[in-house]
Amino acid sequence: LIEASQDCEEMPSKTFEILRHMLRQSHKVILGGAKNSGKSWLAIDMALAIAHGRPWLNVPSEESQVLFVNLELDSGSFVRRLWEVAQKRGDNPQSPYIDFLHLMGVDKNVAEFADLLVKRIRGASQWEKKEYTTIFIDGMSKLPGFSGAKLMATGESVSLALALDKIVALTGAAVVVVTDDIESVSDQICEDYQIQIEASESAPSRVI
Repeated sequence: LIEASQDCEEMPSKTFEILRHMLRQSHKVILGGAKNSGKSWLAIDMALAIAHGRPWLNVPSEESQVLFVNLELDSGSFVRRLWEVAQKRGDNPQSPYIDFLHLMGVDKNVAEFADLLVKRIRGASQWEKKEYTTIFIDGMSKLPGFSGAKLMATGESVSLALALDKIVALTGAAVVVVTDDIESVSDQICEDYQIQIEASESAPSRVI
């Protein structure tokens, strides 16, 4: 227990603003849409924008370190996508401000995945001096047992919200979840901001 009078003498400042009026450290954001609507491409563009401090969809960003957790694609396909987006945007695909962690096929439930991710991030902070402000997670629905944003772990129901809250609390970073199950995920995590992509035949994708 901490007495309020002993905690701090002044009101704490707000957490670091990553995207103006949209994303701060410790926030949770859903980037969702139908399958093949361009979610992963948009997430990569957002990650590169933050890593380079350039505007994203006309929203100013602050340059900071980003970790992209890829559960969706094989490593070669993911890196190729990142290079393609970077080249079109004039970004450096080898920026030291963006790292990726390939976990496609990992045999972990959501709770175990959160523990693994926190361990990796703490290791990167300790040994490589990494200070990620934003963590992108693409393909979380591919984790074993993931159904309706809930799973069973050690005989108890564990919500997606607990796993993401754990990542936020223990790393201090914002978390962006890329998903095509936007309704059930939103019901679980009480996100701070939601970005939804709507696809059509005339326009491959648009943000609403």
